[in-house]
Amino acid sequence: MILQLKFLLLIVGLYMTVTDGQDCNKPPKMMNPKECCPIPEFITPEIKKACMDEMEAKMKPGQKKNRMNPCFVSCMLRKAGITDTKEIPPEKFNSYIRTVFKDNKELQSVASAAFANCSTKVEEFRKQNMQFIKNAPAPEPGCHYSHAFIIGCSAMSLVENCPAAMWTNKPACNEARAFVQKCKSKMMMGPDAKQ
Repeated sequence: MILQLKFLLLIVGLYMTVTDGQDCNKPPKMMNPKECCPIPEFITPEIKKACMDEMEAKMKPGQKKNRMNPCFVSCMLRKAGITDTKEIPPEKFNSYIRTVFKDNKELQSVASAAFANCSTKVEEFRKQNMQFIKNAPAPEPGCHYSHAFIIGCSAMSLVENCPAAMWTNKPACNEARAFVQKCKSKMMMGPDAKQ
């Protein structure tokens, strides 16, 4: 689940502005979030491979792989048994979280709160980024941009709210987290989002 922040920024059509003295047009050096917050894998390597294989079978010649493709994210959620519809049932997501993060109650709580918060922002994201969505290619049946948004938003929130016992406290990680805290609304919702 913790994907490179670069992918998270791309999926939401990143539009940044200056906020509270933080220049949101100049993000810090991209860090692998696992270097900052070593959270266990959310999706098993077997599911990732199965979904990548499924994507490759559907790819058109010359098309590049994209792990934040809505079909890839929807496939992961489907194969993990979380959902096979547009909606992501909170009870199924939370049950999956309890299994994946079984040894860490605090991480379960942070992940559950991230999902709940991000799930409420789908419609706001849609309204704020209507032009981006209109210009984006229509996803194939069974693929949903809302899945990619919720998982990307949740991943960003997990890193931002990483349990203190897991946070590595490296200067580059602290800088990246401060950037996300100051600029996340602009990153996720677009230039007109309120902080």
